[in-house]
Amino acid sequence: MPFIAGAQPYKESHCSRRVGAQSPAVRRTTGMLEDVVDLVCFSREQRVGVEQLLAQRKINVLARSSSKLRVQYHGDHAVLRDLPGVKIVDEAHAPVLALNTLCESLGLGSVATGVETEFKGRGQIVAVADTGLDRGVVDGNLHPDFAQRVRAITSWAINSAWAPFIKYPDHNDGPADMNTGHGTHVAGLAVGNGQLSEGRYRGVAPEAELVFQSIEQFTEVKTEFRTQMPTGYYLSGRPLDLRQLFQEARDYGARIHVNAWGDPAHGQYTDDSYEADFFLHQNPDAVILFASGNDGTDRDGNREVDRGSLYAPASAKNVIAVGATEGADVGVGMRGTWGEMDAAQKQFRNAVDRQDPISGDANTIALFSGTGPTMDGRIKPDVCAPGTNLVAPRSGATQARGWGMASPMPYYIYYGGTSMATGVAGGFAAVLRQAWQTACAGRTPSGPALKALMILGAKPVVRRDTQTPEPRYVAGFGHLNFSTSVVDQGAASVRLFDETEPGLQTGEQRVYPVALRATGRLKAATYLSSTLSRPRYTNGNTWPCPWTWKWAPRTSKPV
Repeated sequence: MPFIAGAQPYKESHCSRRVGAQSPAVRRTTGMLEDVVDLVCFSREQRVGVEQLLAQRKINVLARSSSKLRVQYHGDHAVLRDLPGVKIVDEAHAPVLALNTLCESLGLGSVATGVETEFKGRGQIVAVADTGLDRGVVDGNLHPDFAQRVRAITSWAINSAWAPFIKYPDHNDGPADMNTGHGTHVAGLAVGNGQLSEGRYRGVAPEAELVFQSIEQFTEVKTEFRTQMPTGYYLSGRPLDLRQLFQEARDYGARIHVNAWGDPAHGQYTDDSYEADFFLHQNPDAVILFASGNDGTDRDGNREVDRGSLYAPASAKNVIAVGATEGADVGVGMRGTWGEMDAAQKQFRNAVDRQDPISGDANTIALFSGTGPTMDGRIKPDVCAPGTNLVAPRSGATQARGWGMASPMPYYIYYGGTSMATGVAGGFAAVLRQAWQTACAGRTPSGPALKALMILGAKPVVRRDTQTPEPRYVAGFGHLNFSTSVVDQGAASVRLFDETEPGLQTGEQRVYPVALRATGRLKAATYLSSTLSRPRYTNGNTWPCPWTWKWAPRTSKPV
């Protein structure tokens, strides 16, 4: 067959992503016990045959999705890899949470100065998958900062994979945010309108609608397993296949999906990463944001954040991985230094950095921010946003105080983490999407185009010692900035080439002529996404904006 370039046996060594098992300490945090293994099949059709083979060997299947199985198995993984139809076998992983002048620091202006952007997310729908939203009910008791803008709240029952280890399988305690208040805070940073604070503590997209998916459940562990994992709150409602989570939000109209959690996988590309990439490949009008994680360190004290602490699925190619800079405000919330955050002196060793306040300079990296590059060398995180001492709504169902209470109490709290930065970035994506829709007569930029625009406008995150830009593996392409990501930039102009077809093949090139009126600065951001079948648009579209959408016959390329 002339189209075949070569053939190679699919060996056992190909059947693992080599992520490795989570440590006992991480497993205790995430609620993942030993001897739980994920099998990815070549197709959903082959999954059925694999299940039959597992049943013959009396291997317990804990949960299943389209082409993935989670099993309880103690033994050599080679036995599972040898099963016909099995593509990948890995230790199962579970996620952890990635725990004003906010709008001003993002180039959106501020209420205080009276100079603010007209774009506040109207017409946009943002989904947040997290611990819960306030009291979990859309009624008169919902926090006023979300009133009239919650399109849906759903609660995901404990995944069946937990059944052998817990007392109450399929338990669902509802969508109330009863433990840390994490989800309410993240959602507030994205879309809260600050009503109870007279606008002071509003989120980035205060007119956007919200779809909230609660994936945290109180999980009562059986006595014999409590030495490995205590009873408590876990993200145990998270589905085995993340595409189910993304699809539910999409069905409610959301095209922006915020996930302030992840697996501490040290930059590895996991099956969660693949599922996120595949969903975005099939839904090119969407963006999915993930926190880069809070495991950043400077163990040698050289004032450079160590490499390789990135979470998954932030390691996915097509998602927007979000790192954290400091919040702009100092002397609020957790009024401490980086040294006080690391009393054991294991994470941040430099004496000067240890004396720095944890907030006050939105142009410097938060030292805990998870870093790339990915294990295969790609730049991550993609962008950064403020992530320390940020104020947002407090859940009315929790006693937690976060990083401190904010006035008016008890309705607001301070918090910090790349979680908070991811909530901010989700709101930013909503207002940027609205701005480009407005400039282009209602036409919406694709997800890859929106990501490219966020990268294009990003401002440098600078090092504390030299004020030179941080390496890309620390801060990605920089700090989000609205004024340099939109069409109208005064002296500067932006052209967007948003192409869904046909995609570049090996050896091909694409040329974009740009005419400059005079000698000046040119900045370009290119974002390439894998191509499969895409909707086809009529040739010759002309839009009333600096945006070119080119059409050509499609040639397919596997993701």
